[in-house]
Amino acid sequence: MDDARTVALPAPSEAPEPRQLHAVQTGHAVPPVQYTCSDGIAVATLASPQSRNALSPEVLEGLDAACEVAVEEGAKVLILTGAGRTFCAGGDLSGVNDALAHPDSEQEIGVLVDRLHRVVTMLRELPMPTVAAVNGLAVGAGVSLALATDVRVVASSAAFVTGYLAVNASPDGGASYHLARALGGPQALASFLLNRRFTAEDLRARGLADAVVEDADVLPAATELARALSVLSFPTVRAVRALVDAAPGNTLSAHLDQERAQFLTVAQTAQFRDAMAPFARRAAAAAPA
Repeated sequence: MDDARTVALPAPSEAPEPRQLHAVQTGHAVPPVQYTCSDGIAVATLASPQSRNALSPEVLEGLDAACEVAVEEGAKVLILTGAGRTFCAGGDLSGVNDALAHPDSEQEIGVLVDRLHRVVTMLRELPMPTVAAVNGLAVGAGVSLALATDVRVVASSAAFVTGYLAVNASPDGGASYHLARALGGPQALASFLLNRRFTAEDLRARGLADAVVEDADVLPAATELARALSVLSFPTVRAVRALVDAAPGNTLSAHLDQERAQFLTVAQTAQFRDAMAPFARRAAAAAPA
């Protein structure tokens, strides 16, 4: 999937009806997050293009609900994307201004950050693989949201902009965690200080995009990739994710211990035993009589 020209798109199928999350609670005529699930592939769409899908409390509430519904419905993969030409413009600055005007502004801003961090944590702890279909620009916390997923398919016109220093803010949502791991400390620091813009090709070159495709193909390509991921067992996905997340802070000895523990746990699952069964049968058939 590395070359946009060679991506094989999935066969057309009837699109599922979007499930509108938290319409009554938020009072929106069109809720800020829409959810669909078809053949085990769930899609959560940030659906506030008029605000460039900024992460208002309502949007974060909808994302929270989408993660919960995906688990409840037994989705095999969750895709996160945006409506319109922007993936996510970052935090809702009007909400931040309201929090600053509050007598206890520190607590109010803390509530906003905690809501974002809850969604990021949920994405990292979901049992199923997650895919970001980055349809356009991602800024600030929008970058954090995309980097919280396991795999990213990026539209050719999309870009990541760190954004925080444009308003003299420090990063949140795990942006500094993920960029420091991907780029190294010095480059990550420079990226924040210089408010650097990463094009889709920059992201692919740095390992932050797993595929770059034409703009119109980003969701179909993400869906194709999700279908490939849907055969993976949840215990294996969670084990691999946990090991990769833990690796930078581990010594080799500690990491080997964690790999051993995860392998022993996964080896007891029915999915592992089913996958090993054909090898056992072939070995038995090839054994001398």
